[in-house]
Amino acid sequence: MPCTCQQSGAQPPKPKTQPSNAPAAQQTAFITVRYTGPTAATATGAVSGRQYTFSRTGMTLQVDPRDKAGLMKVPHLRQI
Repeated sequence: MPCTCQQSGAQPPKPKTQPSNAPAAQQTAFITVRYTGPTAATATGAVSGRQYTFSRTGMTLQVDPRDKAGLMKVPHLRQI
């Protein structure tokens, strides 16, 4: 059966939006982290489960802000 939304004057359902009281971590897309260690390193985000691989010293990556607390405990990782 074809859609009759236009013909009947009915409005299609509106997409759901995120409430304005969403946690700040959901409102911020990413944070930037720099690795200063002497060798390559991989860290896993405790909340997101994402693996962040730093292949060289000075490398920066954008990481999920929910992982910040755990990543800041890793030696040689600093938020910039």
